[in-house]
Amino acid sequence: MSTTTVRQDKDANSGLDYVFDLAAFADADSDTIVSTEVSGSADLTFSGTVMTVSTVKVFIAGGTESTTYPVINRIFTAGGRKEDKVLELTITQSPSASHTIVVETGTASATANSNVSVANANTYHASHLYGSAWNQATDAAKEKGLIWATRLLDEQMDWSGLKRERAQALQWPRVGVNDRGGYLIDSNTMPQPIKDATAEFARYLLTADRTAESDTLGFRRIKAGPVEIEVNIADRVQIVPRHVVEMLWPIGRSRRGQMKLRRT
Repeated sequence: MSTTTVRQDKDANSGLDYVFDLAAFADADSDTIVSTEVSGSADLTFSGTVMTVSTVKVFIAGGTESTTYPVINRIFTAGGRKEDKVLELTITQSPSASHTIVVETGTASATANSNVSVANANTYHASHLYGSAWNQATDAAKEKGLIWATRLLDEQMDWSGLKRERAQALQWPRVGVNDRGGYLIDSNTMPQPIKDATAEFARYLLTADRTAESDTLGFRRIKAGPVEIEVNIADRVQIVPRHVVEMLWPIGRSRRGQMKLRRT
């Protein structure tokens, strides 16, 4: 088994979309890459792993400032070979600007990091029967929740239409998207379902780490007596709550597979 190491920096309060390049490995051998697994310190969170013929993309969050972590992408081939691609990830000090919420209002901002403001999210939760977790949180925690919810939605959802501007920071605003009534959404605005779903998701994130790995990781089938559970081969935790996904139909669809329950 061979090992290739590269180095990368990430500040403590931001995530990193990192791409492991497998092109050289794939080109050099006639053997076929059949699967990969990404692992690293418990201080880091990995989500949204996507494998193509020549790359593996993973979203990395967390970490402690001034600490270097090895992140290992292990490649498995049809011929039984293994190779490790190692990323040495150094967590740098976060600039003060990273703590500031910048709300997208439909201008296709290049610096926005949230789909909705704290004030608008407060309005959404004011009439929510179970909004206590949000209402009791500090403004700083709410901002972090909205920023993180926005980032995870853009990572976990397949959105209809196209980004309005190539340089905009977020996936919204977009062009060529119709709402549930079939009407074209104005590309100079942020749709209300996007703002409401982001606020809803942020409340979930204030109470639990939904990016943690699934308890069924590594299992294809679990059987106990007459009950048998088949787990999707992707075996990913449902990061975006089902209710939030339903709020976004038909302008967005979850990338995550489903788990089936079957009695035998």
